[in-house]
Amino acid sequence: MATPSTQELLALDAGEFRIRIENGELSIAGLISAIIQHVKQQNKDGLRLRAVLYPAPEDVLVEQAKQQDAQHREGRAALGLLHGIPVVLKDCIATAPALGMKTSAGSYALQEAKIAANAPIVERLLAAGAIIIGKSNLSEFCAYKGEGLIDGYSPVGGQTKSPYIRGDINLDEGDLSPSSPGGSSTGSAVSVSAGFSLVGIGTENDGSIVQPASRQALFALKPTLGLITAEGCWRVAASCDTPGAMARSVRDVALATEAMLDESTRAKLPEGGYGSFLNASFDGMRIGFVDPALWRFPPDLWVPSDDAKEQHDKAYRSAMKRVEELGAKVVYPVSLPSYKELEVNAFENVQAAQDFFDGYVDAKSKIRSLADVIQYNKDHADQSLPKSE
Repeated sequence: MATPSTQELLALDAGEFRIRIENGELSIAGLISAIIQHVKQQNKDGLRLRAVLYPAPEDVLVEQAKQQDAQHREGRAALGLLHGIPVVLKDCIATAPALGMKTSAGSYALQEAKIAANAPIVERLLAAGAIIIGKSNLSEFCAYKGEGLIDGYSPVGGQTKSPYIRGDINLDEGDLSPSSPGGSSTGSAVSVSAGFSLVGIGTENDGSIVQPASRQALFALKPTLGLITAEGCWRVAASCDTPGAMARSVRDVALATEAMLDESTRAKLPEGGYGSFLNASFDGMRIGFVDPALWRFPPDLWVPSDDAKEQHDKAYRSAMKRVEELGAKVVYPVSLPSYKELEVNAFENVQAAQDFFDGYVDAKSKIRSLADVIQYNKDHADQSLPKSE
């Protein structure tokens, strides 16, 4: 069986990979080996994308891939939704020591913490046959360490870059300039786009999944709050945060989303799960579009050129027209509450952090609270609070 080339890694999705396994063209072990080498060449060296913060141990990945190839050859009927599919996890999702990867949210302070257990979504992904290839870089503490942070930057991982952009990020054009990879689930999105993984798992409070996914030309979904548990994830606020998937195809996003559901929720899905909806038409749908003139990023985030605005608005109107042609009823413009009308209690962040420490950090760890994190940062300011911040 052939090993995927770099070009194939940049285009392969899980659905096509499954077909090529069935045809005997590729193997799980071959894909994992190719990804391991590709990460070595382009993550910290080569393009220096800095998308993968903690790669999983190579021997563990190779052995798991071989076992799953054997299971496939044996024709086991109960193979999981993500059998043999490489998945990267945002480094705010708890992973137990047995997986060989730290959980730090990009912070040196949390590197000192001992994680007691896998988050529930990690257990479900593993049960579905996913191969966790690593933990991805992120905006430190999911972009809630302080103000003026750069998307995709953490002290531990450095600056994650988009594989579509040459050179460094140009902050003169705003924090979300065209050169920004978006955040805070930056590394998960870049990992998929760059061929380090087929599926990326992120978390989102406000745009942290869909924004970096769009910057990396991926499909993504922020599920309805509560559909997938965020337990075991470093959260900004329980009222907003949820895990979600990103990938190169809608089908892959659907399968990964389904794999993260609990059993009772999955039992309510029709035969074929979320995949059964992928051939549905737009007939009978009502799809709302906001007025783009009212819903642009403010100047401190993005200063687009007139050409960029025109291109964006043209694509937006084209999408509106297309879904209407496909049978949907378009509602335009939709009126939504502005961010000024929405309130999130700042104490939610404090409580969410303590919930993480209480539930997933070993009692023997030196870091057991936000106060411990703050003190650590003060004591190690050169490392944890670089002047650029």
